[in-house]
Amino acid sequence: EASHPPMYALRELRLALEEGLHDIKRPAFEAKCLDCVEALVGALTGCERILRTPCPPGYVGLLRGVCVVWMLMLPFALVEVLGWIMIPVVSLTSLLVLAIEQLAVQIENPFGEDANDLPLDAFCLTVETELIQALAESSSAQPFRDFEAEQRASPSRSV
Repeated sequence: EASHPPMYALRELRLALEEGLHDIKRPAFEAKCLDCVEALVGALTGCERILRTPCPPGYVGLLRGVCVVWMLMLPFALVEVLGWIMIPVVSLTSLLVLAIEQLAVQIENPFGEDANDLPLDAFCLTVETELIQALAESSSAQPFRDFEAEQRASPSRSV
């Protein structure tokens, strides 16, 4: 129900991390976790840029104009070589060119629910699975070292 669900999710993730890491008192680990959230914000920004930046109208217009002129001139170029067979050849070729142009329009926005859009749900499930595996492995292994705390506890050495 949020106006921008991805940003809401990142904000909630950051708040949960800050709350969960507050009692740990391990600044290096906390900084690394929060840096990961900032990296996710950067990735979200890149995705927003892809989503919100359309192809320039001049480029689209020029491409469509060239396609139309090419399709109109193709029969005249092939009529002497192919005769009446030129009609199905030009029709099939024009159909393929128009299908490629329509595909380019659909690829312009890779986010959504269409069959040719990016499988974002699968990407998220993969990341979630890897995070759960990493958390399971880290909980059974030795805890993370806090190098800053170790440095404060050990006597300083001068070089």
